[in-house]
Amino acid sequence: MRSLTAILAVAAVCLCTAGQAAARTLRAPGLQSPGNGANVESLPAFTWTGVAGAASYQFEFSADKDFSSAVQGFAEGPIPLTTTAITNDKSIPNGTYYWRVRALTAKDKVGHWSRLRTLHKNWNQQPILLSPLGTTVNWPSQP
Repeated sequence: MRSLTAILAVAAVCLCTAGQAAARTLRAPGLQSPGNGANVESLPAFTWTGVAGAASYQFEFSADKDFSSAVQGFAEGPIPLTTTAITNDKSIPNGTYYWRVRALTAKDKVGHWSRLRTLHKNWNQQPILLSPLGTTVNWPSQP
């Protein structure tokens, strides 16, 4: 009976180790764009390379390196995706932001996070008046 218990214990350890090894073999996605340290006026599309064995991905975007500061238009915590790109059409404040991605298997085993990338958003252009040009408007007496 002791040897059967020992065999079952070894088998359980082997199964756990095999499961962890399978998750470790899922490599981190290669980030494509925007480049690290990119300076932008508005948020671009974020893209990365696909990972062999991945069924989905998780994307994180934050105002801090610990990914604890949610940003408008992006969910708090990892965003689940089945594609290798994401964008956000919301306006966010100027500042430095951080992003990363990881792959998941069909059984939700997570791979390694990609390297951390920074993005510097700085919209500092002043608006250019298109019309009326050279005209004074007195509202409401002279609309």
